[in-house]
Amino acid sequence: MAAKETKLMAFACLGTDWAPCGQLTLAEEGERLLASSFAYGLNYLKRADALEVDPVSLGLGDREAIRGKRLLPAAQLPFFGGIRDAAPDSWGRRVIEAKLKVPANSLPESQYLLHAGSERVGALDIRTSVTSGCKLTQASD
Repeated sequence: MAAKETKLMAFACLGTDWAPCGQLTLAEEGERLLASSFAYGLNYLKRADALEVDPVSLGLGDREAIRGKRLLPAAQLPFFGGIRDAAPDSWGRRVIEAKLKVPANSLPESQYLLHAGSERVGALDIRTSVTSGCKLTQASD
C-alpha cells in the first residue's frame, strides 16, 4: 500500500471564535501515521492572541523564524503532541468507529481528527479546509 498525503486545516479557539491557524500535513499508510508537518498561517502569526499549537515543536517565540516554513515534530516523532492531545481518546475513537461501522483501530489518524467534532473541550479543531464548517455535518471520505 502506498503512502497517502492528507492536508488538513487546524483551527484555534481564540476567545469565543475559531480562527484558522495553519495547515497540518499527514503522511499515512493505511491506518499507520508515518509523518506529519505543520505550517502556521501567515495571518495567524500576525495575531497578538495566537496560541501555540504545540509548545514543544510549534512554539511562537520567534515568529519570523517560522513564517512560511513547514515545521516537523520534535525528536523525529511522527506526530505533534499538541495535536495528538486534541485527537479523540480511546473511547472517542470507539464511538467514531461505531458510527462509521468499521473495526477498532482501522482508521487513519486524519479520519479520527476529522470525525472528532467541533463540539469539544479544547482549543484545537481540525477540518478539511479553511472554509469548511463544523465537522459534525461533513460526509466521510
